[in-house]
Amino acid sequence: MKKAFLIAWKDILTTLYDKSGFAYLILTPLALTLIFGLAFGGKDDSANFRIPLAVVNHDTPVSADASGGDIPLPTGMELGTIIVNVLTSPELSDLLDTTVLTDETAAKAAVDAGKDYTAVVILPENLSQAAISGKQATIEIYSDPAKSTGAKIVEGIITQITRQMDSGRISFTVTFQKLIESGRIAPGGISTIAQKLGEQMQSGKRPVTDIITLETVDAAGKKVKFDPLAFFAPSMAIIFLAFGTSRGARSILQEEQAGTFARLNATPTNGAIILLGKLLGILFNGIIQFGILLIAGALLFGLRWGNPGAVAVLAIAVIFAFSGLGLLLATIAKNEEQANTIGTFVILVLMMVGGNFVSADNFPHWLTTIAKITPNYWSMAGFAKLWQGQSLPDILPELLALALFSVALFGAGLALYRRRVQV
Repeated sequence: MKKAFLIAWKDILTTLYDKSGFAYLILTPLALTLIFGLAFGGKDDSANFRIPLAVVNHDTPVSADASGGDIPLPTGMELGTIIVNVLTSPELSDLLDTTVLTDETAAKAAVDAGKDYTAVVILPENLSQAAISGKQATIEIYSDPAKSTGAKIVEGIITQITRQMDSGRISFTVTFQKLIESGRIAPGGISTIAQKLGEQMQSGKRPVTDIITLETVDAAGKKVKFDPLAFFAPSMAIIFLAFGTSRGARSILQEEQAGTFARLNATPTNGAIILLGKLLGILFNGIIQFGILLIAGALLFGLRWGNPGAVAVLAIAVIFAFSGLGLLLATIAKNEEQANTIGTFVILVLMMVGGNFVSADNFPHWLTTIAKITPNYWSMAGFAKLWQGQSLPDILPELLALALFSVALFGAGLALYRRRVQV
C-alpha cells in the first residue's frame, strides 16, 4: 500500500510543478468565475439581473354611465395606474427595471431590436371598466422570444395581479349584495360609498394591499439574496475538474507510451498496486484542485457554499464520479492524442446537456430527462440545494446518483484497463 501512495505522491508533485497545468486547472476557472461575477454584478448587486420592462398604459377611468349590473361601479377608478404602481414599486425593484412609456409602437420596436426591454406590458383602454364589471379585457405582453425566461416572470407577475384584482371585484360585489340583502345599506347609498372607495384607492389615501412581495429564504427561513456566483462558481469548478481528472487519467497513457509502466511492471510491485497508485493520484489531485476552487470562491468572491460538512461530502462524491469518468475516457482511447480528442468532446457535451452552461431549470422537459444521466447535473443540483441552506440529508438523492456514477464509471474503466493489459 505504501508503494501505491508513493506513486500517487509522485503524480501530485508532477501536477504541482507543472506551471501550465496549474494555470489551466486552477487559475483559469478562477479567472472565468471572476469575469462572470463582474459581468453579472457579484453577490451584492442584483441590478444587472433586473428585467428591463416597459409598460404602456392606455386604460381610462371608469365612466359614470358604465354598467356594473345591480352594483354601481366606482367611477373615476383606473386600474391601469394601480398596475403601473405595482410594477414600479420598491417591492419589485430588485426584479424589474420598469419604464413607463406612452408610445406603444416605439416600445415594441425596441423589443424587436433586442435592446432596452425584455417585454412590453400593454394595458388596454377598457381595462378598468371591464375588470370591475366582470367583462373581458386583454393585457398584452409583447416579448423578445430570445428572452423567454424574463418574459415568463413578467407574465407570472401580471397573472397574479389580475387574479388579485378579480378576487377583489368578487369580494366587492358579494359584500355589497349582502349588505343590501341585510338592509344595512339602502340601495341609494351604494353609489356614494362606491364612489368614495374608488376615490380613496385611486388617490392613494387608502393604499391597495400589496399584490406581490418577493422574498428569498433558505431552508432555515433566513432571508438570502440571489447570488449569480452560486451557479457560476460550482459550474466552472466542475467543468475544470472534469478536464483535470481526464488529464490525470491520461498520464496512464503517457507512461505506457514512454515505457514507464513496462519498467514498473518489471519490478516486484504488483500491477494492481501500480494502478491503485495512479488512481489515488488522480483522486488526490482532484481534491486539491476542487478544494482550492471552493476555498477561493469563498475568500475571493464571498460565495456562501452552505453547510461545510455537506459541501465536503458532496465535493468528494463529485471528485470520485469525475475521476471514474477520466479513467474510462483514458482506457477507451488508444493513445494520448486520441484520449485528448475524445475527452474534450465528451466533457463538453456532458457540460452542455447537464446544465453547466445554462441552468437545467430552463431546459424543456425532455432535455431535463436526458440531463439526469450526466454526473454534472446531480453535482450542480447538490450545490444549488446547499447554497439554498439545505443540509446533508437533503442532498442524499444527489449523493446516491453520484455514487452510482462512480461505481459504474470506475467499474467500466477498470474492466477496459484489465482487458487492455491482457491484450
